[in-house]
Amino acid sequence: MPATNDEIDDAVAAILSLTPSQRDVQAANGTKSELSFRVGWCRSHLKIAGALNSERRGYWRLTSEGLDMTDETVERRLAEYFRDRRQEKPGQASNRQVQGVVATEAGGNVDDDATAEAAWSDQLLDRLLRMSPDTFERLAQALLRSAGFEAVKVVGGSGDGGIDGTALYRPSLISFPVYFQCKRHERTVGAPVVTDFRGAMAGRGDRGLIITTGSFSRSAEAEATRDGAALLDLIDGDRLCELLKEHRLGVVVKERTVEDVTVDHGYFDGFESHATKANPPKELEVDVKSVSGQRTRRALPRAVTWSYFGQDRPEKNAADMYEHIVGQLYDDHGGVSFYRRFRDKIATTTRSHIGESPKEADPEGRSIRPLPGGWYLNVHSGNKQKAKWIRAACECAGAEFGADLVIERP
Repeated sequence: MPATNDEIDDAVAAILSLTPSQRDVQAANGTKSELSFRVGWCRSHLKIAGALNSERRGYWRLTSEGLDMTDETVERRLAEYFRDRRQEKPGQASNRQVQGVVATEAGGNVDDDATAEAAWSDQLLDRLLRMSPDTFERLAQALLRSAGFEAVKVVGGSGDGGIDGTALYRPSLISFPVYFQCKRHERTVGAPVVTDFRGAMAGRGDRGLIITTGSFSRSAEAEATRDGAALLDLIDGDRLCELLKEHRLGVVVKERTVEDVTVDHGYFDGFESHATKANPPKELEVDVKSVSGQRTRRALPRAVTWSYFGQDRPEKNAADMYEHIVGQLYDDHGGVSFYRRFRDKIATTTRSHIGESPKEADPEGRSIRPLPGGWYLNVHSGNKQKAKWIRAACECAGAEFGADLVIERP
């Protein structure tokens, strides 16, 4: 099953037996922990190697190939990838990076998720860090309003007791006040900040929100959800970027649709095979001589040859041909949905029928033939009737008699 970024970080920390203080060590950019930063690059490299796949943003799953992939294979594929990158013409790498960010929004394939994120999230965090504290508080106000909060007010300033704003949240029939605090810096927010903010909320409300451009320590996250205390929600820099993108606040998202187009060579082969046929297609009804020597019209001779897309197939009798043609149309033109269309078209007669069981094909059980897909065909009818049903089957399948399907005397 897929795992989130946080779940992967926790699993790696458990495997390496990292202590809480080791997990809180910050990366050089100050926006996330060193653990999250390094694991993020590992995920990116594994995706390049084909061992990992991102089903949607923030969710990862090992590919079938990745389950057994060796370290040597990963290193070889990475070396080939970066070698190709170095051989690109000037400007191609930057263009691909920009295209990668767009493709992420369209659900396309991105070679390097960590690089793609840096193209916008790091720029966004840098812009937020250059805001004044008052401006950042007003941005938080706009975000809460877009997220559905009501009566959002900024109350910052001296003597605010650590509370920068208030809001009202109304999920349904009830509503409750929410207090928020903004921390615009690169540092890690520790447990004392959470404790102090909860103290400022005492006697006012039971729900609080701390928004920061940095990150939260493990002890801060534990304190925010401590049993018996007012519950606090924490929004770090990464989550803040995602929320701003989700609500289109200061972030422009351009979506792109990517089409995968392939050529169906079999379609063209059918035209070529029929173009080389020496004899032109004949009608279903053919001339045969009666015993008396007079000419008459019959739907089908007892022994026939039929060709489907140029492949000749002799049959001993018309019933076999009827059965095999219907099965061939099933294979090439819609499967069970073709059977259903054919059944609806011939349901007005009792002389030939098709169904999901022998009883449905013919309650009397006469001349039932099994078809591919578990259906059954009743071939108990005259050759003239079979000719009509073959033409009807072609119409239901979208095949053209005389072009796709040709019936001739042997």
